[in-house]
Amino acid sequence: MQRGAGALAGRGNTPSGEPPGGPGEGGRGPAGEPAERVLVTVAVRDYGDDAGEFADGIDEQLAVLDEWWCPPGAAEPFHKVPQPELLERHDVERFLHEAGVRETRGKALVLFVTGHGRLGASGTHFLQLPRTEPRRQLATAVRTSEIVAAALDSHAEHVLVIVNTCYARGVADELVRLCREIGPKRRHGGSLEVIATCDHDQLVHVRRFPSVLRRVLDRLRTTAQITSPWLSVAHLMTEFENELGSDAERRKHRLHRIVEGAGQTTLTPCLPNPGYRPPREVVAPARRQVATPADDIDVWLARASGRPQEDDPGWYFSGRRRLNRELTAFLGRPGGVLLLTGTAGSGKSAVLGRAVTLSDPLFCTHPRYRDAVGSAPPGTVPAPDAVTVAVLARRHSAADVLRELLLGLGVEPAPPGPTDDPVERWTALLDAYLAEPGDPVTVVLDGLDEAVEPFRIVYGVLAPLSAHCAPPPAASLPAPRRPASARRRLSLVIGVRSSRPPAGEETAETVTGGAETEGPGTGGSGTEGPAAGGVGTEGPVTEGRAGGGAAREGAAMEGAVAGGADAADPAGGGQVTGQARAGSQDPGLLSALREVFPSATVLRTDGPGSRDDIADYVEALIGPGPDGTTAPDGTTGSAVRAGVREAAVTVADEVWPSFLDARLAGEQLRTAADPAALVASPRWRELLHAGTTGLLRRDLLLAEAEGLPAEVALALLRSGAFALGAGIPWSNVWPTVAGALLGRPIEDPDRMIATLLRGGLSGYLAHDHEDDRLVYRPAHERLAEILRDPRQDLLAGPRDGDPAPGGTAAPGEAAAQVGVPAQGEAAAQPVAGLPGEGLPAGSGDPSDETVPWRGTVPPGGTAAGSETLPAPVAPPPPPTPPTQPALPAPAAPAASPEHTSPREQPA
Repeated sequence: MQRGAGALAGRGNTPSGEPPGGPGEGGRGPAGEPAERVLVTVAVRDYGDDAGEFADGIDEQLAVLDEWWCPPGAAEPFHKVPQPELLERHDVERFLHEAGVRETRGKALVLFVTGHGRLGASGTHFLQLPRTEPRRQLATAVRTSEIVAAALDSHAEHVLVIVNTCYARGVADELVRLCREIGPKRRHGGSLEVIATCDHDQLVHVRRFPSVLRRVLDRLRTTAQITSPWLSVAHLMTEFENELGSDAERRKHRLHRIVEGAGQTTLTPCLPNPGYRPPREVVAPARRQVATPADDIDVWLARASGRPQEDDPGWYFSGRRRLNRELTAFLGRPGGVLLLTGTAGSGKSAVLGRAVTLSDPLFCTHPRYRDAVGSAPPGTVPAPDAVTVAVLARRHSAADVLRELLLGLGVEPAPPGPTDDPVERWTALLDAYLAEPGDPVTVVLDGLDEAVEPFRIVYGVLAPLSAHCAPPPAASLPAPRRPASARRRLSLVIGVRSSRPPAGEETAETVTGGAETEGPGTGGSGTEGPAAGGVGTEGPVTEGRAGGGAAREGAAMEGAVAGGADAADPAGGGQVTGQARAGSQDPGLLSALREVFPSATVLRTDGPGSRDDIADYVEALIGPGPDGTTAPDGTTGSAVRAGVREAAVTVADEVWPSFLDARLAGEQLRTAADPAALVASPRWRELLHAGTTGLLRRDLLLAEAEGLPAEVALALLRSGAFALGAGIPWSNVWPTVAGALLGRPIEDPDRMIATLLRGGLSGYLAHDHEDDRLVYRPAHERLAEILRDPRQDLLAGPRDGDPAPGGTAAPGEAAAQVGVPAQGEAAAQPVAGLPGEGLPAGSGDPSDETVPWRGTVPPGGTAAGSETLPAPVAPPPPPTPPTQPALPAPAAPAASPEHTSPREQPA
């Protein structure tokens, strides 16, 4: 006889004469305690002549159930009740009684019914058994509704029943009547759900359901990317239909919801999410919106392992020292307002994210980060709890921002009435909270320029807080944060994008609020007082060559939105025009803030000294080897470091003040087959000078070598740029939108998206969570503007036969000049054996085991020596079923400064 359900579950098949235990014991865990989550199967498999083939199909169904509901190592596994052999009606009734199904308690009960089904002349649905007599259904078969009702009327809080038999939906009429016998408290207190796998007039093939269900299981582990630990019935049915596709014959086998005991989108503990991965949270909830993601910090910690000095914690903890000191000093003083501003991509969010993260006691005492925090330069680590609440205003309304502020402060915002303005109501609530005696409060608000209604946030949310922001006497000197005697002192730190002041005003920065005075070239940042860089400094700015393509492109975009002027492509040396979205580029936003807070300290992230910061940042991205090492060609570590530093300075001169472009350029250098030749290439320097647009063009060409056509890659990136909300989900949404933008369906879209997420273009994407889905968007708003701009020809790049600047190029030469493999050449491969496990795609791990860069860039601009920077080490993909191609885990941008069908038988 074929093995049965009990044997398949690893517990042996129980003979029909030997019960699995006393009444009610079936719902107990291995240690005898009541199980919170129980899986019961009523699977009839041995019908005589067709027993072998049919039984194999039943076994396949049970195997998928085990894999889904009872996987090894699950945090909250289901206890599967051993099932005896079911030959006659009495066996089923005895099993339900002795397994204690009707008396089952706990959180969740899942019942799966499978076998031959029959719809009688009276419309009653019967489960057929091996000893059932066809003409005596009432006496020798089992009413399927009785089996289902046993679970529905149990004591379990949540119940899910799946009926997988022929004519399964035929049980619906009986169940609707029987459910009236269940009290309203039971019906509405939890969730009671019944799903049929076929209609009332359909046969179901014994192997059709498990084959589709396994593919749904694979989808949930990979492309669905649902972020909640539990699923809703709607999640299950949606992914089931996505797997069936549009084929009419296949869609006959879609699921049918018979009993709906919960909302369509209500999560149920009866449906564990097989793709769920618990997020790594290293800071308190009130600070998470602005804090740096743990994955990004881990990248820098890994890279710091190869630094020359053992006490160097790496760029994240030690970079941008002067700017971080000034921000830390402000956070140590109760009361006041600090406006952190700069051009697009100049690192505002990174600086705020670092301060918020390092102010969190949970993070600073975490064993993984404690030593690095302790090694940070003095004066750059805020005091514990220096930031009370941090809110990201991106795509938020004024009411959204207020609600998040109140929740972060532990104040529950009262629901507004039908005629109430929530902003006015909640502003009064916040004002009352701050008027009470208590500890000083520090609020960080980032991304104001990306809010839905930024000016209402300024005048409706922030302006009423000005009365609470007055610093106490002598507050210009750092002092311990202590409770205020009369009311809470409020400190505000606001991150907002603005254009750079003209060159003349840029060198005349003054100070307020106790920050240090900075002149040109003194390093770090620029600090303005209320008179410096005022209202008239925020118009369109056209930078010269020394300012780099990034500065020219960013300022031109901001100015173009203000003035509405059209402009040329930045690669050609002119200005570009950005698209206005939700006021995100309005040049009057900083002026409005200074009007509301006239004594505010203005701290710029794009001051003259930030050029050196960018060079340090690029050097950290490339990752030089220690001074004591020697390359195989005899080049010492010191010479390697000197070459890397020179390349970093070259990049900084071109891209300043954009850390975004510095990251993109640094990653291209680090992953190039010959980085010395790349940095000396006039064509690459031209792309570098064009800023984000030029670097993206090259990376789109490099994607071809990874098997991702450039036009497909661009359509996928543009989909995220056009997405509303937090981003675009994978599932079937991303392929559909990308196909519409491309003008044709994408062939093998899941493989294309997987290649994008684990390849060199992954650094152009950030990920977030929305509506229980992982979603993707461009890593920076400026990048999103470029992708949305229809005038940008991002597929225009150096190809074979393109002339180089000042002459013509032989076939293959132009591509080689920017490191793009010519036709017939193999793409650069990762260096075998390099560490990098667990890092985001494209991040790598340039520790002391990596291959050092042997060449340097002499003053003349040509490369001396040969290769090589370490190629990136792609992270291992997460475990996926053997039948599914390996798909990647969502890749965080690498340390971004911004954030054949088997035989079927009818059942």
